[in-house]
Amino acid sequence: MLRMSLGYSDFQCPYCARFAQEILPEIDRKYIQTGRVQLAFRHLPLPMHQNAVIAAIGAECAGTQRRFWEMHDKLFAAGRIDESAIVAIAQSLKLDTKIFTNCLSDSGVRERVLASATTGRTLGLNGTPAFLLGSRVGKRSVKISTTISGAKPLNEFVENLEHILRD
Repeated sequence: MLRMSLGYSDFQCPYCARFAQEILPEIDRKYIQTGRVQLAFRHLPLPMHQNAVIAAIGAECAGTQRRFWEMHDKLFAAGRIDESAIVAIAQSLKLDTKIFTNCLSDSGVRERVLASATTGRTLGLNGTPAFLLGSRVGKRSVKISTTISGAKPLNEFVENLEHILRD
């Protein structure tokens, strides 16, 4: 059975940035690239982060041009995130700027980001980063066996992933 991790994150969260830059590359190398685990990114922009929603929309818009993860990495590496910085990142990724800027104002994309946050809060998540680890059931569902919340060290992710891989 395929193991799955749902990661809820906020592009203005310093703990999420640390996870993205320090821990995710190791998890990617050991688990995702080898096909042992899939990671699904979910948005949980926190109310105290003024530009987290537009950053999430920017990542989704980059995803329409198949560049979500590149935008993800650059948003977390950016020192400042606002709409002009997000557009500049899109340009640096050589995205079609017209398509990208039109997407930024697409209410459907905004609604998807906010729906992701609502789902996260419904699941009891109120901080980022947060990860729900479990097994895929059908095409769109995951049976959660473990939750990891907050800034945790790599070894905690490894221990939990190894545990669900044994089950």
